[in-house]
Amino acid sequence: MRNRFRSWLRVWAWWILGTVKPTHDEIDGALLKAFAQSGLSVDKYSPDYDLLHSGKLHEVIVHASAN
Repeated sequence: MRNRFRSWLRVWAWWILGTVKPTHDEIDGALLKAFAQSGLSVDKYSPDYDLLHSGKLHEVIVHASAN
């Protein structure tokens, strides 16, 4: 029973990932909001900003996924 449920859940998750397509504006909006929530200056926001070396990568990812 557990394997069937896992199989179904995996199929359902891949279906969602294949059909839900956020627009670039929605993605940029979520990232900009996550930038602000994690304490980074919104003036520094750009798609090329290196979050890895700022030490805020995980925090921005968590806030962006919550938006």
